[in-house]
Amino acid sequence: MSDAQLQIRGDIQIQLANVGYELRRIQKALENVTLDRPPDELEQGVLDHTSEALKGVRLAQDHAERVGFYLEELSDDDKSDPIE
Repeated sequence: MSDAQLQIRGDIQIQLANVGYELRRIQKALENVTLDRPPDELEQGVLDHTSEALKGVRLAQDHAERVGFYLEELSDDDKSDPIE
């Protein structure tokens, strides 16, 4: 395996770790939505935590797209490497 392929694999591991982090952040934000608040606080609390979860979804999607990009690079490298 070439140095470039090792670097790409390391980048993939980092991005997957980032996806995991964002998923945990989403879970935490959704767990923080509580319905036992006074009505005037309830709507704002739900909006705040839902907004935080959606940010995490977007970031997780960005990291997942990067993984796809890196996998394409690995695939392209495999095609260009001559079989010895």
